[in-house]
Amino acid sequence: MPEASGAKLQPTSRNAAASVGVRALRAAFAVGGLASPQTTGEAACWLFTRPQRNPMPPLERDWLTTTRPVWVAGLTGIESGYGPLVLLLRGWGGRPSQFGAFLASLTAAG
Repeated sequence: MPEASGAKLQPTSRNAAASVGVRALRAAFAVGGLASPQTTGEAACWLFTRPQRNPMPPLERDWLTTTRPVWVAGLTGIESGYGPLVLLLRGWGGRPSQFGAFLASLTAAG
């Protein structure tokens, strides 16, 4: 967390690359919006409705070996442990394996 003095966090190479990509995309949409607003709008809509897929870290892959797949009401998910049902929902670009960091504690608590 940055200090109150206004010190900034140093960007990681991934964040820096994303920042360059975002600037390039903004420029492309600005030019495209002037040349062809309809097509540019359709392209923006297409891009917005597709979540970014990030690679799964090895720790998440390891955790998934302790889970079981489930399908409920047309939704897919994973289950881990036994006891009362707890439903956890992830964000648009997330994956169920991201819950592994705290699910072991939750499962152990019953």
